[in-house]
Amino acid sequence: MPSWKDGEESSDEEELLGMDLEQHWANPGTTIDASFRGRVADASITCRLRLAPCMKYVTFEGRDTGRRFYGCAVPQDGIDCGVAQWVDAPWPSILQRCLEKIWEMFHEENCGRVIDHAKYKKELDKVNKQLDTLGDQYSQLVEEVTKMFDWADQNNRVMSDE
Repeated sequence: MPSWKDGEESSDEEELLGMDLEQHWANPGTTIDASFRGRVADASITCRLRLAPCMKYVTFEGRDTGRRFYGCAVPQDGIDCGVAQWVDAPWPSILQRCLEKIWEMFHEENCGRVIDHAKYKKELDKVNKQLDTLGDQYSQLVEEVTKMFDWADQNNRVMSDE
């Protein structure tokens, strides 16, 4: 059933305004599948903006992981026409939720590693500064000991001359 009152109409533009265009237009992350690659044989399947022939892709992120689709072959000027046509039907909703959860867990773990790496780098910088300081102190100590031995040698010569 339409959600508008009698006499009102809806256009495609109005429907698109409520959608997340980034998600709708951009190609999702993809992976290589040797059994599904190359250009689309059907010339009627073209990208939305340039009407260029599409390429075959396999999704590798999010709820559509593993789904095959035809998408923009040549993104230009940062514009990606996105998915032109899905080859596979959507996964069952339970599988979509599981895939979303797995990807969420992956991103959380990855974020944790990034944070741990930043902490490690900060601690490593601190230790390197301490090492540099200790190296400088050691050099100064060696220089002072050398001066002390030189002074002692000079005093021994003076005492032995007397």
